[in-house]
Amino acid sequence: MVTISIRITEFRAGESIEETIQRADRALYRAKASGRNRCMDED
Repeated sequence: MVTISIRITEFRAGESIEETIQRADRALYRAKASGRNRCMDED
């Protein structure tokens, strides 16, 4: 079985690119920790 995890986020005005990536990473790892076939909202 093959699975994939993808992160997508929206850049917020006044936010640095690093902050945007950190939000996406947190959502991705929360989804991975919750099991397969998950979609998680950003912080």
